[in-house]
Amino acid sequence: MKKEFDARPTFRFAVGGDGKKLYLYGAGSTLEVWDASTLESRKLIYLNKDTTTNLVTLPEPVKNAQR
Repeated sequence: MKKEFDARPTFRFAVGGDGKKLYLYGAGSTLEVWDASTLESRKLIYLNKDTTTNLVTLPEPVKNAQR
């Protein structure tokens, strides 16, 4: 599927480990989280500095996991 969506210009993007989120970052000090299925912005995170490296996403921990 190809779809245009309004977002600020960025240099980098990453896909979440579960495939449900897109992360747009670079070209500034923000990281924006998007819903991958609807292409709607979900969260804008302000960082301390410009992002100059790759982004690594980790899955959320399982609640009440037995060890």
